[in-house]
Amino acid sequence: MPGKKKEGERLAALQWCGLLETGPDAAFDGLTALAARRFGVPIVLVSLVDEARLWFKAAYGQAEREAPRAGTFCEHVVESGQPLLVVPDARIDPRLRPHRLGTGPERVGFYA
Repeated sequence: MPGKKKEGERLAALQWCGLLETGPDAAFDGLTALAARRFGVPIVLVSLVDEARLWFKAAYGQAEREAPRAGTFCEHVVESGQPLLVVPDARIDPRLRPHRLGTGPERVGFYA
């Protein structure tokens, strides 16, 4: 798990990029639509992770614009300090079980 300094740097960079709480963006929306078509999936999200939530810069197939961070794969990525996490079948991955995205009707099937 990265230290508090590294998390502080990550959050500062997130604020610096100026994307949180911004409106729709055709480039990000196009990216999610393309990924949905390419991979044949109903939901694609571009998630930005702040201290307590996931904020979706773009969301294809989902109306929600944010979700709690706790227990998500995004949180696992941040805590690992690694740049990438790929989960081929999230439906059977125990890390997501406690979160509604792991058990609800819109549960995650693939995560990258």
